[in-house]
Amino acid sequence: MKAIRNIIFFFLLLAGIACSEQGHEEQHAAGQNYTCPMHPQIVEPAPGTCPICFMDLVPVSKGGDNRGELVLSESQMVLANIQTMAVRAGTSTNNTILTGRLVLDETQNELISSRAAGRVERLYIKETGQAVRKGQPLYELYSEELLTLKREYLLALEQHRQLGAQQPRFASFLEAARKKLLLYGLTDAQINQLARSGNPEPRITFLSPASGVITDVAATEGQYVPEGGVLYRLADLSKIWVEAELYPQEAQAIRAGDPVQVAVQGFGTKPVAARVSFISPELRQGSQVVVMRAELPNPEGNYLPGMQANVLVPRQSSLISIPNDAVIRGQRGSHVWVHTGEGTFKARPVELGEANFDSVAIRSGLTQGENVVTSGAYLLYSEHVLKKGGEPTAGVLTEQAIDLAQTPTEEFIEEDAADYSQQIPASFKQQLDVVLQAYLSLKNALVAGNTEVSTQAAGSLATALTKTNDGLLKGEAGKFWLEKKAFLLQHLEQSRQLADIEAKRENFIYISQPIIKVVEAFGTPESLFVQYCPMANNDKGAYWLSGEQEIRNPYYGDAMLSCGEVVKEL
Repeated sequence: MKAIRNIIFFFLLLAGIACSEQGHEEQHAAGQNYTCPMHPQIVEPAPGTCPICFMDLVPVSKGGDNRGELVLSESQMVLANIQTMAVRAGTSTNNTILTGRLVLDETQNELISSRAAGRVERLYIKETGQAVRKGQPLYELYSEELLTLKREYLLALEQHRQLGAQQPRFASFLEAARKKLLLYGLTDAQINQLARSGNPEPRITFLSPASGVITDVAATEGQYVPEGGVLYRLADLSKIWVEAELYPQEAQAIRAGDPVQVAVQGFGTKPVAARVSFISPELRQGSQVVVMRAELPNPEGNYLPGMQANVLVPRQSSLISIPNDAVIRGQRGSHVWVHTGEGTFKARPVELGEANFDSVAIRSGLTQGENVVTSGAYLLYSEHVLKKGGEPTAGVLTEQAIDLAQTPTEEFIEEDAADYSQQIPASFKQQLDVVLQAYLSLKNALVAGNTEVSTQAAGSLATALTKTNDGLLKGEAGKFWLEKKAFLLQHLEQSRQLADIEAKRENFIYISQPIIKVVEAFGTPESLFVQYCPMANNDKGAYWLSGEQEIRNPYYGDAMLSCGEVVKEL
């Protein structure tokens, strides 16, 4: 009987364990999600394969009670090298880079005109760009009027010599005749030479009244010129102006007398200190910009009008500033990780301000005294994606960057695009052109179905994006660009890691859509065509950019090379 009772007890124990395990499994399965290690935006409630790369989905483990929160042990924090800093408000200085051009200092210009009507017998300088010294001969003039004045002076001189002792008034006649010659441009030395020789030469040599560079020769030899006729224009290059264009909202923050740094192209990287001397009170004709001017010392005359220069305008702000490495820039916006308790970290969406090479200003989202993660922020982001799937700030950032992966393509082309084309500096447009050329290379590699070249092209596009000078863009245009750039870099990295050409093609939609929006907003120096294939993206349709009207489908290659149509020309 005892043996029978032991057997019955054993079977009851097994049944209890089985029921317990079954209940545990059902409970676990009910709340279990699965994600793709390569594409964490893919979160499914059941096991399966990734629709992008076809890898097996893995279970999402939990850590922390709430979404966007992680709990790490002390050893995990040490291994991840998690470091934090207390947020403090301070004054940060950022440089706004403006593209400028050197122009002549109009206050240093000299107009040389004929003092009397006559014929130009000789021009000592016949071409522009030549430097002249004060007192250097410029031209010879034959003038009946000046010849008469010379004779009057010699007559007054002779009368003064013979009758001056008895009649003092002849001295005043001589002085009046001398002053007339001085007023007509003769020098004291020339008048003294006339008095010694007693011979009124019909030709008179006129000298330069100042030193500088000839910028215009307005007369030719043998030409008759009226009194006041322009002969030369002379510019003094000891000082030169640098002019840059500002949008009205930027001009409000700059005042005359503000210090700036000017880096002239071709003269090294060290900028020269200067000060703002003038800000135009009106918009430049035919544009929506105002002109800012600064004086640049040029004692050796090395800087010449027409040279290109970068003007660095320092701007100070009292916003909270944190290191760049503390900010995670995702397709839904930017966030940081805040240390909220022992081993507990929470993702916090933030609005970014101006940035430099080391730090970025925070407009909203953080307060003084909070501890933000400065080292290991990306590891926390990856840990959250693997444990909970999706973005840490999903559901919080609702009005920030649109997740293009979730945008229905049938509505994509009809969305109103912002027009920032008038706010984009020419130097940034040149950098953007390099980005577009790299994108077209990637598109062509996908058309050809070459996996290796596609990987290289994705890397080249990512490199072109990282080399853009984001500091050239301000306000909404800068925010728009940074959102699209962050999204592009994420999917370009995925494209480089994918080994299958079909997976790369499916990923290409997330690269094409932000590129199209950037071109719509910023403009392009050459025509580009938005093309559309209704069968791509699992029959949802997909767009891409092309430099030619002919359809060459990057989503199918040779399988359906001509599938698609041109829907818009940019």
